[in-house]
Amino acid sequence: MTIRMRIIASILAAATASSAPVAFPRVSCAQGTPTSTAIDPAATAPRPGQAPQLSPEQKTMIFRLVRQDHTKTARREFPAQVGADVPPSIELYNLPDEAVIQAPITKMYRVVVTGGNVVLVDPTTMRVVDVIDR
Repeated sequence: MTIRMRIIASILAAATASSAPVAFPRVSCAQGTPTSTAIDPAATAPRPGQAPQLSPEQKTMIFRLVRQDHTKTARREFPAQVGADVPPSIELYNLPDEAVIQAPITKMYRVVVTGGNVVLVDPTTMRVVDVIDR
């Protein structure tokens, strides 16, 4: 293993072990001098129970794709408000693959349709993080 590979491996190990920003070395090909870029791992994904930052276009796309699949509808309705607990009897579903491809940040969430709305749920907390309406 070269020194460069050892450095990269140690940086990656430190990045996964810590939630603090990590400076990744970058070598400029033109000058051959190392520079660094701080990357905050917490900025790349929402924290548990936190809504993903979705554009209006992404929300529209998710709404359309989820509503096309009628199997994702809750068997009984529940009050879907951001921050509300989802009853344990409600079955949650994966987002359609196309939705995850277009909005990768949604991969960690589950979805259910209730009251005509698409409800994004954090499965780790069983709380509503976003309600996408018509």
